[in-house]
Amino acid sequence: MSVNRQYSSLFRFQRDELMAVVVVAVVLAFGLTFRMWGDVDGNFDATIGLTNLLLAFLGLVIVVLAHEAGHKIAGVYQGYEVKIRLFTPGIVGSGFVTLYAQGYIPFVTPNLVSLDARPDLRLGKFRKYDNPAEAAMIAMGGLVASILMIFLFSSLFAFSGVEIFRVITIGAVMHAILGFIPFELLNALVKIRYFQTAQSYAPGDGLHLLWWSKYAYVFSLSFIVLFGGFAVFAPRPLFIFSLILAVFMTWAYSKWLTS
Repeated sequence: MSVNRQYSSLFRFQRDELMAVVVVAVVLAFGLTFRMWGDVDGNFDATIGLTNLLLAFLGLVIVVLAHEAGHKIAGVYQGYEVKIRLFTPGIVGSGFVTLYAQGYIPFVTPNLVSLDARPDLRLGKFRKYDNPAEAAMIAMGGLVASILMIFLFSSLFAFSGVEIFRVITIGAVMHAILGFIPFELLNALVKIRYFQTAQSYAPGDGLHLLWWSKYAYVFSLSFIVLFGGFAVFAPRPLFIFSLILAVFMTWAYSKWLTS
């Protein structure tokens, strides 16, 4: 097997990974469009509702897929095999929260990220096996991809005024922010609290960053909250500022990743 073929295999999404992307997009789209099943007068209309759900789903598939692709691309740079894992208990809880709150609190637990350092692709690296700094770089790859998706869909909304683009932008912001919450760790604590066997889950973006640096975690979370707030709520004159933030974050990350 050639080196190029080895690297190309790391980019591929397996069937279970694609299913994880679709499931997260479905749950988030369902929550965001839960109260969009009527016309402007508030009358129920299944056609409008299904159209909104489908369009939001398609946009969020792109958002989530780009986020996970960001992980895989960063993993290739570092010589890691990256696997996307669905956090099933969190997805079930997300659906329950959305239904119970009647769409006022759209909620989803993003996918988890399993990393496996490939010594055969890490020749010349300072460390041959997994280490927290490189895991943080891979976690940040998803965040940077989310930033670009937020900017893309907020731009489409700004120039077209189509409401569904704003909904997708909100979904992209929520997906990025919720990725910082270590739901997989909370699940383990609940299991231990009630003396049940705790299943082992791969970490999410938040834990990968926390294991490396709490300062990087706080900075990254603060940045995505600030950037997402500008993308969703800022008037158009400030829109250029969100572009500057996106470009800066992408440039800084690319320098860090290739250093």
